[in-house]
Order: sequence, then structure tokens, then C-alpha cells
Amino acid sequence: MEVPSNTFGVQKNTLISLVKYLLGVGLGVLLLYLVFKDASLEQLIADVRAADPAWLLGAIGIGLLSHWFRGLRWRMQLRAANYSPSPANTFAAVMFMYMVNLALPRAGELARCSILLRSDKIPIPTSLGTVVTSRVLDLVILIILILLAMVLEFPKLIAYLDAASSGSSGGNTLLILGGIVVVGLVVLWFFRNQLLRIPLVAKLWNFAKEMGYAALSIRKVESPFLFVVYTIIIWFCYYLMTYLAMRSMPPVANLDVNLVYFSLIVTIMGGIGMAIPVPGGIGPYHAAVTFTFVAFSVLPDPEATKALGQSFAVVMHTSQLIMMIVVGSLSYLFLILKPARDSILEPAFQATSSPSS
Repeated sequence: MEVPSNTFGVQKNTLISLVKYLLGVGLGVLLLYLVFKDASLEQLIADVRAADPAWLLGAIGIGLLSHWFRGLRWRMQLRAANYSPSPANTFAAVMFMYMVNLALPRAGELARCSILLRSDKIPIPTSLGTVVTSRVLDLVILIILILLAMVLEFPKLIAYLDAASSGSSGGNTLLILGGIVVVGLVVLWFFRNQLLRIPLVAKLWNFAKEMGYAALSIRKVESPFLFVVYTIIIWFCYYLMTYLAMRSMPPVANLDVNLVYFSLIVTIMGGIGMAIPVPGGIGPYHAAVTFTFVAFSVLPDPEATKALGQSFAVVMHTSQLIMMIVVGSLSYLFLILKPARDSILEPAFQATSSPSS
């Protein structure tokens, strides 16, 4: 029997996806082991039990609020494409996405578009295009926040890396990194045309251009100002839920640090961990948060500092994880049990609204 010509291509893509998934899971397991291999289970359990449920519920509520505004922002993009799902539907689809991402990183984006196809008859290519734009915009914001953290705390992070490595001075590390950056920029400039002929470099360059196009695409929604406001609210909620989770743990709330500022740094570093394609950010998030606690030396004893960072990472991540599983499951039932509707806008609106990119 003749095998279709595209069979091997499909098998290759499936194998690549499987390898990526296994690598992600493996990375998460490895980071969890490295972070918790010396942890005291008794101390970890005691810290978790000591967390104030009222503050944690507040953090969970703020987390849900951020997802609600993410749904509203997504709805604005869909309306620019001449579809108008209800705010409840876009919120439910977003929560379903997060639940799916806990098992299959990045698969949630396709899952939320698929379920919105069923509930609101929005074509997947249309909704998926808006999702990609949203993700790119969030990545741009995360990069900006990372640069902010590096500007604010670069000496402290470098000093920690020095202490954790061979013990070279922070000044030497700074000079080495600065030299690498300068040399790299010079090489990129003089050999830019040759580098762009390399497929991987060309893809990265195209991705960078797509980030710019995505950032400019907000001009096509009904209210670009409101779109920006929603985006700011989403990220402020991320920060606020970290702050409330810190207040829930007495050992963290009573630290001799500026908790308002420290919560910002932990939010940024935790965002880096969550951006790594590992199921649910399990492993990278815990490593990033624990690293931040140790780098800031929030307690005189390094081991106690590490243990406190481990406990906070578990409390923060697990509470949000449970919320995503519970609300994501209910959201899925909500969308599949309610009658489907055609959410395409009336021609009168289409004539006055901006087209989607």
C-alpha cells in the first residue's frame, strides 16, 4: 500500500512536539529536584499551614480578576475582527486555556480558540491570530519589566551569581558581561547580512519584527487607550496577588525589607519562570522565586532564606494552581453546556469598525 507523501512529515512534527514536551517536563523535574533536594519537609508543611487563608483568598480573587480583564482585552480584539462573544465566554475560554496549559504548555491557546468556535462560532484562524498578538504583547511587557529589574537590582543579582560561582568579584563579572555585550553588538552589525541567511537567525529576526507589528496592532481596536488600560490592570493584578500572598505568610510579611518593592521583583522573576514552556511553570517558577529570596538575602542565615523562598513559592504557585484547575473545569462545563450562538457582528457595525490584523 502506498504511504501518503505527507505521512513522514506529520510523524516528524509529532515526534518533535513529543520531544519538546518531554524536555519541558524533564527541565521542570530537574529544577524541582535542585530547588528542593535539601529542603525540610517538616518546615515546608509548617510554613504552608501557617499561611493566612484570608490573604490567600484575596490573592486568588485578584488572580481571577486579572483573568477577567484578560478576557475583556481579548474580546476587544475579537470585536475588531467583527465577532462579539460575551465577556463571560471570553473569561471562561481564558480559564480553560490556563487549565490545559497545566498539562500541555502552549496548547491552551489553541484550546481556548477551539472552545470559542463551539460556543460563539468564531473561526479558529481569526481567534488564534488575536491570541498570538496578545501573547507577543505580554512578552514585550515582560521583557520591559525584566530590563527594569536588571536596572534596579543588577549589582545585587551579579553579586549573588559571583558568590554562587567561583567567587570572582562583582566588578569583574560586570566587566566581562559588558565586554561580551559590546563585542556581540559589533559582530551583529558587521555580519548582519550573513547572519540573516542562517534560518534560525532569520526566524528570530522575523519574530522580533512580529513583536513590533503586534505592539502597533492595538491601534485597530475600538479603543486603544482602553486596551492599554486593561493590559496595565492585568499586570498590576499579577503584582498585587504576589504582594497579598506574601502578606499571607507571617515569616515573609515580617521581613525587614520593603515588601511593596520586593513583591515587584519577585513578580518579575516569577514571570520569567512562568514564561518557560514547562507544564504549569512547575519547577522554573519555584527556582526563580527561591533564587530571588536568596539573592536579596532577606534573612541573615542563607539556608533559612532559601527555605523561606521555597515555602513562599509553594504557597503562591499551589494556590493559583488549584484555582486554575477548579475554575478552568467549571469554565469548560459552562461553555460546552450552554447553547452555541453566532457572535458575528451586524453589517452596520462591521462597516464602522476597524478590521483585524
